[in-house]
Amino acid sequence: MNTYNKLLLSLDQCLGFPNKRDSRWKNRGQNFDQKTGEHVFWVEYRTRVNPGSAANKVTHRPGRMPMIRELLAVDNEAV
Repeated sequence: MNTYNKLLLSLDQCLGFPNKRDSRWKNRGQNFDQKTGEHVFWVEYRTRVNPGSAANKVTHRPGRMPMIRELLAVDNEAV
């Protein structure tokens, strides 16, 4: 699995719909922020869902992002 597929899998898990048919992402641009000294990337994420399903709307579920927490934990352990 290459890094592009890993990013798509991560986006699907964090932002995806339960009735997803397919999804894709595209790098829309990048820049360097002189104020903060950070590289900034703009990513576009698109997904298709099955039509006629009642679950076509994503609702915010607080506390339901274990993957983000795992990534932050791994990042903190590396420091």
